[in-house]
Amino acid sequence: MDIMLYLQRLGLTRYQSSVLSTILTKQNTTALEISDITSVPYTKIYSVLDSLRYMGFVEADLERPMRFRATQLEGIVEQLVKKHSSALSRIKRVGEELKMAYKPGSDEFHPLIRKAI
Repeated sequence: MDIMLYLQRLGLTRYQSSVLSTILTKQNTTALEISDITSVPYTKIYSVLDSLRYMGFVEADLERPMRFRATQLEGIVEQLVKKHSSALSRIKRVGEELKMAYKPGSDEFHPLIRKAI
Protein backbone atom coordinates (compact mmCIF):
# COMPACT_ATOMS: atom_id res chain seq x y z
CA MET A 1 0.00 0.00 0.00
CA ASP A 2 1.19 3.50 -0.81
CA ILE A 3 2.41 5.59 2.15
CA MET A 4 -0.19 8.21 1.22
CA LEU A 5 -3.01 5.73 1.85
CA TYR A 6 -1.52 4.72 5.21
CA LEU A 7 -1.34 8.38 6.24
CA GLN A 8 -4.98 8.87 5.25
CA ARG A 9 -5.97 5.82 7.28
CA LEU A 10 -4.19 7.45 10.23
CA GLY A 11 -6.40 10.52 9.87
CA LEU A 12 -4.66 12.95 7.52
CA THR A 13 -6.59 14.53 4.66
CA ARG A 14 -5.85 13.60 1.06
CA TYR A 15 -3.90 16.83 0.54
CA GLN A 16 -1.98 16.45 3.82
CA SER A 17 -1.06 12.84 3.12
CA SER A 18 -0.04 13.64 -0.45
CA VAL A 19 2.16 16.55 0.60
CA LEU A 20 3.70 14.70 3.55
CA SER A 21 4.48 11.56 1.55
CA THR A 22 6.16 13.74 -1.08
CA ILE A 23 8.25 15.57 1.50
CA LEU A 24 9.21 12.27 3.15
CA THR A 25 10.63 11.04 -0.14
CA LYS A 26 12.01 14.36 -1.40
CA GLN A 27 13.40 16.34 1.54
CA ASN A 28 14.28 20.05 1.30
CA THR A 29 11.83 20.93 -1.42
CA THR A 30 9.93 24.13 -2.18
CA ALA A 31 6.20 24.70 -2.07
CA LEU A 32 6.10 25.07 -5.84
CA GLU A 33 7.89 21.74 -6.34
CA ILE A 34 5.55 20.05 -3.86
CA SER A 35 2.52 21.52 -5.63
CA ASP A 36 3.79 20.30 -9.02
CA ILE A 37 4.48 16.77 -7.75
CA THR A 38 1.29 16.35 -5.73
CA SER A 39 -1.18 18.25 -7.91
CA VAL A 40 -2.30 20.11 -4.78
CA PRO A 41 -3.22 23.56 -6.11
CA TYR A 42 -0.54 26.14 -5.40
CA THR A 43 -3.23 28.34 -3.84
CA LYS A 44 -3.78 25.60 -1.21
CA ILE A 45 -0.24 24.36 -0.72
CA TYR A 46 0.77 26.81 2.02
CA SER A 47 -2.33 26.11 4.12
CA VAL A 48 -1.62 22.36 3.86
CA LEU A 49 2.04 22.91 4.73
CA ASP A 50 1.05 25.14 7.67
CA SER A 51 -1.29 22.45 9.01
CA LEU A 52 1.50 19.87 8.79
CA ARG A 53 3.93 22.28 10.46
CA TYR A 54 1.41 22.92 13.24
CA MET A 55 1.17 19.16 13.85
CA GLY A 56 4.97 19.02 14.00
CA PHE A 57 5.30 16.78 10.93
CA VAL A 58 7.05 19.30 8.68
CA GLU A 59 9.78 21.87 9.29
CA ALA A 60 10.74 24.82 7.11
CA ASP A 61 13.82 26.96 6.76
CA LEU A 62 13.71 30.73 6.52
CA GLU A 63 15.49 31.04 3.18
CA ARG A 64 13.78 32.18 0.01
CA PRO A 65 12.36 30.19 -1.52
CA MET A 66 11.32 28.42 1.66
CA ARG A 67 12.26 24.73 1.71
CA PHE A 68 10.38 22.06 3.61
CA ARG A 69 11.48 18.79 5.17
CA ALA A 70 9.64 16.12 7.12
CA THR A 71 10.33 15.01 10.65
CA GLN A 72 10.94 11.30 11.34
CA LEU A 73 8.14 9.03 10.10
CA GLU A 74 8.25 7.02 13.32
CA GLY A 75 7.40 10.13 15.35
CA ILE A 76 4.62 11.09 12.96
CA VAL A 77 3.02 7.65 13.22
CA GLU A 78 3.35 7.62 17.02
CA GLN A 79 1.69 11.03 17.30
CA LEU A 80 -1.22 10.06 15.02
CA VAL A 81 -1.77 6.76 16.86
CA LYS A 82 -1.68 8.58 20.21
CA LYS A 83 -4.26 11.08 18.95
CA HIS A 84 -6.62 8.28 17.93
CA SER A 85 -6.01 6.37 21.17
CA SER A 86 -7.00 9.45 23.16
CA ALA A 87 -10.14 9.89 21.07
CA LEU A 88 -11.05 6.23 21.55
CA SER A 89 -10.58 6.55 25.32
CA ARG A 90 -12.93 9.55 25.36
CA ILE A 91 -15.53 7.65 23.35
CA LYS A 92 -15.33 4.67 25.71
CA ARG A 93 -15.72 6.99 28.72
CA VAL A 94 -18.82 8.63 27.22
CA GLY A 95 -20.26 5.19 26.46
CA GLU A 96 -19.76 4.11 30.07
CA GLU A 97 -21.39 7.32 31.32
CA LEU A 98 -24.33 6.71 29.02
CA LYS A 99 -24.75 3.16 30.33
CA MET A 100 -24.77 4.47 33.90
CA ALA A 101 -27.31 7.17 33.06
CA TYR A 102 -29.80 4.82 31.40
CA LYS A 103 -32.36 3.06 33.61
CA PRO A 104 -32.36 -0.64 32.71
CA GLY A 105 -35.74 -1.98 31.64
CA SER A 106 -37.19 1.42 30.72
CA ASP A 107 -36.97 3.99 27.99
CA GLU A 108 -35.95 6.68 30.44
CA PHE A 109 -32.69 8.13 31.57
CA HIS A 110 -31.69 8.95 35.11
CA PRO A 111 -33.65 12.05 36.29
CA LEU A 112 -30.49 14.18 36.46
CA ILE A 113 -29.63 13.33 32.87
CA ARG A 114 -33.21 13.97 31.72
CA LYS A 115 -32.98 17.53 33.11
CA ALA A 116 -29.79 18.15 31.14
CA ILE A 117 -31.45 17.02 27.91
